[in-house]
Amino acid sequence: MDKKRNRAWVILAVSIIAGCTPHARITEADGVYTLTQGDLSISVSARVGGKVTSLKRDGKEMLVQPDVHPKYYGAVLWASPQRDYWPPSPALDNGHYQVETLDNGIRLTSEKDTLTGLRFTKEFALTPDTTIHVRYTIENVCREVKYVAAWDVIRVHGGVTFFPLKDMNLEGLASDLAHTSIDNGILWYDYVQEPLNRGQKLFATTQSGWLAHYHKGLLLVKHFPLIDKKEDLPPLQGEVEIFVAPNGSYVELENHGRYTELHPGQSIHYQEEWELVAIGNAPTQNKLLELVQ
Repeated sequence: MDKKRNRAWVILAVSIIAGCTPHARITEADGVYTLTQGDLSISVSARVGGKVTSLKRDGKEMLVQPDVHPKYYGAVLWASPQRDYWPPSPALDNGHYQVETLDNGIRLTSEKDTLTGLRFTKEFALTPDTTIHVRYTIENVCREVKYVAAWDVIRVHGGVTFFPLKDMNLEGLASDLAHTSIDNGILWYDYVQEPLNRGQKLFATTQSGWLAHYHKGLLLVKHFPLIDKKEDLPPLQGEVEIFVAPNGSYVELENHGRYTELHPGQSIHYQEEWELVAIGNAPTQNKLLELVQ
């Protein structure tokens, strides 16, 4: 997939230079904007916090929907660390976002949030090979210095989650996620439906910046900036986190950006690439790794 990602950037750049950028189709209904390229679509709600409400390939949905949980569904951007920005600000998490249409996508911008002193901007674009480019911006719009990182959360149904493990020995953090194993440097989590009274979580750093999840014929891969040093992590957070909700109702695929000092008017940018691939049922671990690497 790394070769595919590089090829996507080249194709998009050449198309722009040539003046023939292949546009994703953009539609809107009730404040939800849907980008479509081939059999891939992503939907984002401008009325509900710029939340990604749907991510489909070949008609199959990857994201948890409101019937599973009326609040914790879809994919969101949060401010990190949790100790400083929890619960999420209503203005950023559920408020109305302004929308601009781009050549191959959309840009959504929140209001200035008086509670956190931050403003979020979210950009989503599709390339011709159906890679989803995500660019998050967190801006300090208050008069005080802020310390913050990007926190990306995608909620999915249980399946198989995996990533290249670097370390789980993080100061002040203890992972309690069951049903995990490590094989040749890859951490695997195999979902098991259990009557959990409370959520379970895993905290870790990665050897390379990706986190993948397989569920019912779909493979989702998130590529994100790598954090080389533990001291650059947001306090009491992992670079990668896997959260299983009480009763196993859904799984969160989480990654945190670099902890940054933001002076008034300054911003941080966090860029990701998401890939959603339709594959056969019951793939082996080797097959899943082959598709990612």
